[in-house]
Amino acid sequence: MYRLAVILMIACLWGGLFFGALSIAKLDLGYLPIICGPWGCLAGLAPLLSVHSMWLVLLGGTLTLTRWVSPRLHSPRIWVVGTAIGFCSVLGLWIFQYIGFSSRDGQISSPEEALKFLSFHTLRCTDLPFIEFLLSTSVHSLIPWRGAGKDLDVNNASEA
Repeated sequence: MYRLAVILMIACLWGGLFFGALSIAKLDLGYLPIICGPWGCLAGLAPLLSVHSMWLVLLGGTLTLTRWVSPRLHSPRIWVVGTAIGFCSVLGLWIFQYIGFSSRDGQISSPEEALKFLSFHTLRCTDLPFIEFLLSTSVHSLIPWRGAGKDLDVNNASEA
């Protein structure tokens, strides 16, 4: 009975966070003209924040519940691998967008312009949650959970 109540409370909290994340889109936050360039300008700030926070709530909650249920996922190793996969996917997105931009429109001339370009394409990528996956797995790789140290070799640790 207690476990069912905890699961229901978590589901309600998760649903409330999900609803709150999607409700950000109704706010009038204006635009972010700092990132504009020859590649275009971003959509409104509120819809972007809404979609990115929705992905973060969805992935963060799913990964937390999965880690809570499965004892195999208590080790930080799998989360470090997930962080590496997330980093490689963000890096791949940047390379893909840069190759596409340089073949169409030209070169990026300064480091500030490169930062604007990468920020623009990172924030604009709302269909695939690369950044949110990277953040979620990074947080999980840093959090020690019960049973996380069981696979460590205790004999080598006591000799050091």
